[in-house]
Order: sequence, then C-alpha cells, then structure tokens
Amino acid sequence: MAFGPPVEKNANAGAPIIGLKVTDKQKFTYHLPGHSYLYYEVMLLGCHPGCLHARLDGGKLPLPGETAAGRGGGLRGPKMPAKARTKKADAQGTGGVVEGDPDEILAEPTDARNRKVLAVGREAAYLSPDDNTTVVCPPENLTAMFIEAAKCWPRTGLARASGAAVTIEGLDGTDVIPFLNPESNKPLRFDSKVQVVEHVVSSRNPPPASLLVLLYKAKSSLGKRILTARTYLPAWRLRFRLGFDTSIFQSADDIEMFRLNVLAYAGGYIGLGAWRPNAPKAPGRFGRYQLISFEPAAK
Repeated sequence: MAFGPPVEKNANAGAPIIGLKVTDKQKFTYHLPGHSYLYYEVMLLGCHPGCLHARLDGGKLPLPGETAAGRGGGLRGPKMPAKARTKKADAQGTGGVVEGDPDEILAEPTDARNRKVLAVGREAAYLSPDDNTTVVCPPENLTAMFIEAAKCWPRTGLARASGAAVTIEGLDGTDVIPFLNPESNKPLRFDSKVQVVEHVVSSRNPPPASLLVLLYKAKSSLGKRILTARTYLPAWRLRFRLGFDTSIFQSADDIEMFRLNVLAYAGGYIGLGAWRPNAPKAPGRFGRYQLISFEPAAK
C-alpha cells in the first residue's frame, strides 16, 4: 500500500453507471449535537382553577377501616372496638382519638387532623432542595408536558426533538424552577400560613396568590376510594429558560413551531400536575396556563 494523502471521498462513489448524481441539496450536512444552543426566557401564568401539585410517590391517606398506607396495600384490617379505642385513647391522653387510628383522619376538622393532612400534603409536593420550603416545578415535568403536546403532530419529529433537543433550567442556571406569586413575583413557600380546604367546592374562591392543601377522595388503580392530600396553587407563575439545540432547531421557523404547537398548545390542552386536561385517568381543568412572554436571552 502506497503512503500518501487519503483518497478524496466522492459523493457519487458507488452510484450506478447510468449517471445518477447527488445534488448539493441532497447532501447531508452533519452538525455536532449539543454544540451550540439558542436560549429563550419564558414566562407562564396559571389559569383558574390553578395547579394541583402532585407527586406519584406520596400524598395518600388511609380510609376508615383500612390499614395505613404502605403497611397493607389498602386492604381492610380489623376494626378496633369502641370500648378498646376509648380505653387506649385515655391511656395515651389524646382526648378520645387513638394515635395512628385511621378514623383520626376523617374526624371533625381539628388542629391535630389538619397537621396530619398538611404533613401528607407537604410530602406530596416538590420542594426546593436548598430550603425544603419553596414549591418548585421539576424540569422533567415540563419536558414530559412538551413531549405530550408534540405528539399531537405525528410524523413531524417534534416530539422527539422536544425531549432530546430542548434544555430546561431556571433563570439562575440550576434545575430549581420555583412557582412564583403573580402579585409579588416571590416564590410560593410551604410555610405555617398554608391552610387545608375540603375538595374543590370550598376552594373555588380561595385567597389570591396563596398556597393551600386540598383534601379530597380519588380512585386508586384498583377502583377504591383513597383519601388524598395535594398542594394546591390557586394562582401561580413560572419563569425559566429554554435552550434549543441548533443542530435540530436550525431556523427561526423551527423555534416558532415549538412556541406555537408545543409551548402555547400545552397550556390549554396538556397542563401540569393532577387533574390536568391530559391526565390519563381523571382529566380536569387544573394546571393550565397562558404563555405571557417568549423572548431571546443570552446564556
């Protein structure tokens, strides 16, 4: 084998002898994925009735006659006789309520019951790892919402691009994206001011820009009614940064397609959290938003 410079690659190598040629438009130009991004700052404003914050691994309360969550799979357990319950309550000094008794949760609204409901609602919420108080929206939730919206336009590659070629981060460059108070533009916090409300009827006219815990009954995968507590944001705002991989989004038209067919469309037909329009089991009107701004931003 003779040494020397490599043989120049011909785009027409291997073409039939009849003379077929590859034009310049047919040649594929390769761009390194993730080599460069175009960044946009986005602002979303929540619509009534707000956002029901939900984690799939928390927020379940046991019903009367059922064992506690995680100890019996929701199966019915033996019911404690009334005399034995009263005797045990007197021994504990809890004022007639047995500690750990599932009936405690469905008792009349008391400070003890509300504290337990608030604890379960806090467990079901996404909180900032920095202070464990600020309610945040994980970037993975936004990505899943974008992919579901893009699926409404099949055979376009938009769903795959929305998941693989779009980065989501907070304005400070981290993964923490806090829910904001629309009035003061400050992060919403799960603090001592959080109140418990019973089902949606009592939360239709909540104090604006507040944070509540909604207590309601939902159906489990087995069809049983499960008492559930979720963090409820009657009014909210999100501000974050989107980065578009220029190897996929190669023109302004591609980004405009994402803005209209994914970002804006998801606000009315996909949504965030539980009881959203695109929820597989219980669709609702929660988690919808309006796209307020979509402006270029420097990294």
